[in-house]
Amino acid sequence: MKRKPSRSRRKPRFGLGLDSLEGRRLLSYGAPGPVFQVNQTVVGGQSAPKAAVNERGQVAVIWEDFGTDGSGYGVYARRLDSAGQALGAEFRVNTATEGDQTDPRVAVRYSSYLEDGLIATWRDGGKLYAQRYDAQGAAVGGAMELAGSAGVGADYDLVGLPGGGFLIVSAGGVLGYGPEGAAAGSSTPGAGHEGWTPQAPAAGRAGILYYDQAVTTWAETRSREVEGTTVYDARIWAQALDSQGGLSGPEVLIAEIQGAATPEAVADLDPVVVRPRGYYGEPIIAWRQAGAEGSTFHARNLTQDYDTNDLEPDGDAFELATSTPADAVALAWLDGSSLAAFFIGEDPAGPDGGYFQIFGARGGAAQGDPVPAPDVAADSLATLAVVPTVGGDFWLVWGDPQVDPTAGEVHAQRQFTTDSEFHLVGDDQYLKESDGRAVLFVVRSGDLSQPASIRYATHDEGSALPGYDYAPTSGVLTFAPGQAEGTITITIVDDAVAESYDYFSVQFTDTVGAAYNGYSAYVSIEDDEPASNYAPVFVDYDAYGLWTYNPIEGWAQLSTYDPEAVVSTYRRDAYIDFGAGGLWYWHPQSGWAKLNDVDPQAVKVDPSGDGVYIDFGAGGLWRWTKGVGYRQISPSDPQDFLAGYDGLAIDFGHGGLWKWSTTGTWAKLNDVDPKAMIGDPSGTLYIDFGAGGLWSLDEDGVYAKISDFSPRTMKLGYDYTADDYEDVLYLDFGSGGFWKWGGISGWAKLNDLAPESFVDDGFHSLFIDFGHGGLWSWSKADGYRQLNTVNPELIAFSAVDDGLYIDFGSAGFWRWTKNGGYTKINDANPTAFSLA
Repeated sequence: MKRKPSRSRRKPRFGLGLDSLEGRRLLSYGAPGPVFQVNQTVVGGQSAPKAAVNERGQVAVIWEDFGTDGSGYGVYARRLDSAGQALGAEFRVNTATEGDQTDPRVAVRYSSYLEDGLIATWRDGGKLYAQRYDAQGAAVGGAMELAGSAGVGADYDLVGLPGGGFLIVSAGGVLGYGPEGAAAGSSTPGAGHEGWTPQAPAAGRAGILYYDQAVTTWAETRSREVEGTTVYDARIWAQALDSQGGLSGPEVLIAEIQGAATPEAVADLDPVVVRPRGYYGEPIIAWRQAGAEGSTFHARNLTQDYDTNDLEPDGDAFELATSTPADAVALAWLDGSSLAAFFIGEDPAGPDGGYFQIFGARGGAAQGDPVPAPDVAADSLATLAVVPTVGGDFWLVWGDPQVDPTAGEVHAQRQFTTDSEFHLVGDDQYLKESDGRAVLFVVRSGDLSQPASIRYATHDEGSALPGYDYAPTSGVLTFAPGQAEGTITITIVDDAVAESYDYFSVQFTDTVGAAYNGYSAYVSIEDDEPASNYAPVFVDYDAYGLWTYNPIEGWAQLSTYDPEAVVSTYRRDAYIDFGAGGLWYWHPQSGWAKLNDVDPQAVKVDPSGDGVYIDFGAGGLWRWTKGVGYRQISPSDPQDFLAGYDGLAIDFGHGGLWKWSTTGTWAKLNDVDPKAMIGDPSGTLYIDFGAGGLWSLDEDGVYAKISDFSPRTMKLGYDYTADDYEDVLYLDFGSGGFWKWGGISGWAKLNDLAPESFVDDGFHSLFIDFGHGGLWSWSKADGYRQLNTVNPELIAFSAVDDGLYIDFGSAGFWRWTKNGGYTKINDANPTAFSLA
């Protein structure tokens, strides 16, 4: 059967959207929603729409309007929710109205890596201007003239950056601007490729990356002679951009076409950046490539190196191979694993028209058959953009052909999946205590024609205390037919107590009318009291009781009783063993709580922050958590144990070395009783077997001998290699000296003298007590530096305030910082102290 002739059509430029939220499934689409008009004003003409989408699926559409502002063209916009319900009236974007204001663009605006509204740009008098809007659509400040924009063509892109600035990317290069519109920098990607001609760029040639960066892409072509015949080559490139608009890292070759027989084979490649919404996720570079029966999309994934931030290809290029002859029009990233591609092609059941098809974002495998889009007029297909909203849903947005500037409208149509689902927006929130509330948004995708509901409740699983840090909140969020979004508000308590960085969760259950993936929301609260910038020091003064100190709040007595041991945590709380008085817990907000009448032999904090492990001697080994209480791990009395994120390494003496998981499983690690051990039981353990030497045990259960000798003391730290960082051991071998060992860097002797004690700063510096040799600091970069000639009795370092706390015996209790030097805390000599 012959293919019927296709009518001649101009190849359209790409339309580009952003992404959606969750979903890892095969998407299925039913009948689309009705076509609706975005603009309210129908006098004159409305055309050339562009769109941006925030994480809630709210769409901002901006367009050119002829005649409404009283003088030629103006720029207008409107905000709508993911269901197409207006979030207010259309509004004029341009401030000055004399003459024409054209070429509008809109992007999500960020502030400190959080979505914070919109930014719009337009052309007026040969220059570009910008206007900021908050999350409710209200203008922030006035119009900002963008310096250096006079040479920017009509084909430019606007990219909002996570740090608050934005970029203008055009055929002439890149211009960077700060949040207030001040020029920050510029660059020209692709310059210096001698013999190659850049192609006219497509809309969507740039998008954001991690680390306040962006990525841009371009194509270039050349012709050359091969044995008397002209052939044609093309290359597609990508390069990262910094927040000032400068080039960042090397150019990355995405694809090349070599030796094509005709110039049409390398024409109109139109490479674009396609990526998930927000600044999470890594992009793909996609381009249109001509074939025998139209054109299809080709694409290649990009990844960003964790250490250098450089871009590099991730896998081979792949084709989004549609099942009918077609020309590729628009492409967008949907739900994190799927791409929606729009084509102009032959409909087997009728005339040529538009249709979309879903493909995998890695590898390009087709996910279902093409779906016709018959409501888009054929002469509007070249202006169409695919605009993702929530889940697998997306809009088609287009303008009427601009044959007559006094006529035409902006249209949109919602395409939605047959599955109805809830999506949580803001599932990880980071707030200041003074913000006063946490706001979570639940958005529905799919068929919205029926009511739906979902139950929610705050859950006390984190370090935040209900009633002290937040108001316990629960209820049922209900959705009327057609309603896409619901809101949950939780009160955050702003008190005067210095606290740690606390968090709680919100859990969702009992869905009706829509499915939910079961994720919880996590709300983290940063304290705003000045004292929270300093670690509290728990100080034991024997008969004078237990005290706390920090440089802002000074001294406060917690108890008149003398503790036997104090174990503090990063949450600024502590577990205190009062001997015959039992085991107690103290929190800066909730105060004292008795945990047990029995005197424990050892207490160690769960590093995940969820409770403690307690050795009650003959009473066995137990775990205590705030929500559950006590759980016995073993009735046997361990000689020692090491707490990790997912369990324990336990030395049972002659019973050997064992690993216990929080899931309740046991595994024997060795029959030999270790002398000491450090590390993470769920990662790498470093075990001193005494005469058997020092060994490492990795997470796969593989032993490796580090040394034949047994150290007197060992501590775990971190160090940087040429291209990575590694765990290192600091080892005191007594008369054998003081050493550093790393699996990558190997052995390095730090000193012939053995220290009496040492602590690290959590990175790559040490503080060392050399006894009568005094107190010293050491780092690989700076070497040794003497801090004091006096021999300290006890030292401890706080990563919270970068302070070294030192007990100099009769000389008193002191704090030392690199920039501030020494500060005396107290004349009295403490028996012991512990840093939170």
